[in-house]
Amino acid sequence: MGVGVSGSGFTPGELVFAQIPAPGGLAGFAEATVAPDGTVSATIEHVFPVAGFRPGKPIFGHFQNGGKVVLTYKFGKATGPCGILHAKSRLFPGHASANAKFKVQFDDSKKLSKKASPKIVTGLGSTF
Repeated sequence: MGVGVSGSGFTPGELVFAQIPAPGGLAGFAEATVAPDGTVSATIEHVFPVAGFRPGKPIFGHFQNGGKVVLTYKFGKATGPCGILHAKSRLFPGHASANAKFKVQFDDSKKLSKKASPKIVTGLGSTF
């Protein structure tokens, strides 16, 4: 997957470096030479969405309590070029006591994997 980058107002012939930052380094970069009219256009190749999930992939929530997975719930598929998921669900889509606390990992894997990427890990409960 590539991300298109463009701009104007640069000095013609100048070498421009475009980058997408990510935690711990770069998600991708490209170099381009500015056109005679001051515009620049480049594609940063092989970049998965930095802010979201992989488009078209199902997104699962792995609810954990006491270090064990108590429920894996499929929320739907990520959409659009940035892999955004919009879904409505109960706070906990299973049965639990009102004061239960969970660690939840959202990713595109049917089974919980600490190595899943991209992923979002958060806490969930009525009180923290």
